[in-house]
Amino acid sequence: MTAIFNQLVAVDILTFDNVDSVRVSPRISVTSHPVEFGAAVSDHAQVEPITITIRGRITETPLLVPIPTAVELALGFFERNEGQLVTVNTSRGVFADMMITSYDWGIDGRKEIVFDVALKKIRIALAVSVPIPARQPAPAVEASVASSANAGIQPPLVPPSPPTSVLLTGLSFAS
Repeated sequence: MTAIFNQLVAVDILTFDNVDSVRVSPRISVTSHPVEFGAAVSDHAQVEPITITIRGRITETPLLVPIPTAVELALGFFERNEGQLVTVNTSRGVFADMMITSYDWGIDGRKEIVFDVALKKIRIALAVSVPIPARQPAPAVEASVASSANAGIQPPLVPPSPPTSVLLTGLSFAS
């Protein structure tokens, strides 16, 4: 049995009458960077979210008991759950935190609709608060800080250059 249900509203469930196929697609994206002489180097791989595609049917007579609103209820389920987290229950596993990305449908006979549903796993970021303590100076630095005191006029670190004149400069070249 393949079913899709809203994670927040327990009674909002869509069960297909017949499922033609369920395709689960895990993917890994590998980066590649060209380097000198045209060689491509791969240095990272990232696991992408799982996608699921379901091809299923909804009819108005699933068990020989007419349900005249079954098709409308299915369409209403998809409209209500656009942008909502859903769980997909298949014979091969349960997939939580999924979102419906598309639901194409077509009439495949009298009172029967075939749905091609695509879903994608949503990664939910968890907020974490990390307290950062106030900055405290290290004790060794605190002890070596000079006190502020007036030291008076200090001599320059570089002695001034002696005065030069054009005459002295010319005499130095002549000698």
